[in-house]
Formats: sequence, structure tokens, C-alpha cells
Amino acid sequence: MRFHIRHVFDVTIQCMTLYMRVDAPVSRRTLKDLSEGGLCFKSRLPHAEGSTVYIRIPLQKPPFETRGTVTWCRDTGSGYEVGVRFEEKPVDLMLRLVGQACHIKHYMRQERRQGRKLGTDQATREWLMKYGGISSAA
Repeated sequence: MRFHIRHVFDVTIQCMTLYMRVDAPVSRRTLKDLSEGGLCFKSRLPHAEGSTVYIRIPLQKPPFETRGTVTWCRDTGSGYEVGVRFEEKPVDLMLRLVGQACHIKHYMRQERRQGRKLGTDQATREWLMKYGGISSAA
């Protein structure tokens, strides 16, 4: 039974499994959806259930950062989908993040009606520069 509404959103996030070396590179993943309770991302490699991951979503300044626990991992045939439950629930940040995700999706639909087909990452950058209080130098 689902406790939180999931918002579909395919933007690049950063993920690091906490057992990795300190100097290990942070992996980029594609966020599939998110809710107040957690998120799902796409990965080329499986993640062990119960493992702890550090998530960073750069949709706002400062970026949303949290730790989570992998609750499930499914083979999709072309990679994996990984479900993560947030360890902490910083509700104010989550509400802002979900709100921004909805605004960016709306911006993408507006641009599509004007003949521009934007990828999520490009739409996110444009929306943040126009409405998110972030300069192009950021």
C-alpha cells in the first residue's frame, strides 16, 4: 500500500552507496519518480536491499541532500530500477522539491506547445534560471 503520492520526474541525480571509498566518484542516475517518503531511480547496476545510499538532487539551491535505504531493486532488462526510502523526512525541503518538479514539468509542456521539445535536464536548467533565482553562472 502506497502512503505518498509519486511524482514522475526524469532528471539526473547524484547517488553514492555509503560503503564506497571516500574518493570514489559519485554516480549519476536518472530519477524516475519521487514522493515525500522516497524515490525511485534508474541504474545500470543492481543495489542491495537494505544498503544505505546518499542522494543529492540539484534542483534547488542548496541542493536537496539526504540518506536513504534501498528497499527494492528490480531488473528491467535494460538495467535496474531502485526504490529508496528516505531516512529523514525534511518535509519543507521535500514539498519545495516536489513543487519545483511540478513547475518544471509544466514548463516543459508549455515549451512543447511552442514547438520546443526539451529534455528534463535542459528544462530544469532553464526553469531554474528564469524562476528559481539561480544565475547562469551557477
